[in-house]
Amino acid sequence: MKSISCLILVIVLLQALPAFCRPLSLEWSNSDKGKKLKAYIISIRRLIQSTWCEDPPSKAVKATVSFTIERSGNISEVHLLRFDGEMKEAVTTVRAVVQSAPYAVPPLGNRNHVDVTASFDSKDLKATAADKNVIDNGQNVEQEQPTFFDLLEAREYGLDLINKDRSREGLKPVALDKIASQAGQLHSDEMARDLYTSHWNVKGQTPPQRYSLSGGFDYSAENARGSTSWPDWSSAISASQQFSRREIEHIQACLMRSAAHKSNILDPERTHVGLGYTLAIATHPKSGMRIRQIYCAQEFLNRFGSYQESSPQLKRLVPYVLKGTIEKPYRIHLGQIRRGGKQMPIPIQELRTDKKYVGSYSFPSEQVVSTSIGKPQSKDATLESSGSSFQLTVVPGENWSTGLYYLILFAIDQNNKEIPVCVRVLSCQ
Repeated sequence: MKSISCLILVIVLLQALPAFCRPLSLEWSNSDKGKKLKAYIISIRRLIQSTWCEDPPSKAVKATVSFTIERSGNISEVHLLRFDGEMKEAVTTVRAVVQSAPYAVPPLGNRNHVDVTASFDSKDLKATAADKNVIDNGQNVEQEQPTFFDLLEAREYGLDLINKDRSREGLKPVALDKIASQAGQLHSDEMARDLYTSHWNVKGQTPPQRYSLSGGFDYSAENARGSTSWPDWSSAISASQQFSRREIEHIQACLMRSAAHKSNILDPERTHVGLGYTLAIATHPKSGMRIRQIYCAQEFLNRFGSYQESSPQLKRLVPYVLKGTIEKPYRIHLGQIRRGGKQMPIPIQELRTDKKYVGSYSFPSEQVVSTSIGKPQSKDATLESSGSSFQLTVVPGENWSTGLYYLILFAIDQNNKEIPVCVRVLSCQ
């Protein structure tokens, strides 16, 4: 079969070599066989340049991988046809990484997909036509160079992508928040360092707790994005935190393909967001193969008020006061305190594999106190409101156990629609 000499991404096998040293072949199983697809090749070239790592592998590797690019741009039917060398245990990882890679969609005509076979031999280091201009129909095509951002620029670009997605649905833009970004950055850093993706961290803290510890009072809802689990790999946060445009776009596109994450992004009540991005380099223990990984935490906020508290923790029989103002058209309606139990560390392996930590999260279900405006107040809590001002007073009882408590304030608008506006996660001593 006649093959086209060009460059294509097979991330798990290509991370260790500079882009111009990656001789690969494409084979098309349809009528496009033999054509040089200009836009497709340029896009693949740009993506490879944004994902390579500097160090060469310690062992020579040969591999052939086949996969199908759907019209949507998703990858399906990933098959490892041949895999030689010292990394046979990484077969599952090969499939997972290729499956999640952001590929450009080649010209498909009336077809719904195109089949691709990519072969790689790390011993062949000679420069090929891939490091020269791509030629299509006798015309030289200038190769597009990747655009890289530092962390602050990545946050601004990520915010722009979020607001473009919201604008398409007729929603107001959200603003970037400093405190939420600090909370998100700490979490994305930890996920990158320990190679897991979860809403919990190794200390057992949830997103509302981490936001509270950073000094936040608003209701927050997190989207987290990272790699699949890497049980035998080591990881280090890169000293050069540079993110390609394509990587930031890919993260946002993946989150928008998830119903739960998309719902969070497009929630009309969201007003602010914090963004954390972290670049890590994962290293295979035997081969030395290195893979570029980007982790992200989006912390969306409902900010409709300002708040002050008398203490950052609860003490039995000592009044705790939370007061503030709420913006129109909202008014404070309900205050709840839910028992969160004791905070316990979580082993990294459980964060990687345990279903209860790799899925969604929610508030604790055990309600200790509930008090609302216009109804009889409990002995443990009172909620008062005057115009836009409010005050919640809580007196923890002697029977309150040591541990975490979630204080949640709800507001209603002129149509009596209820939304959470304030969450504080407090320890009780």
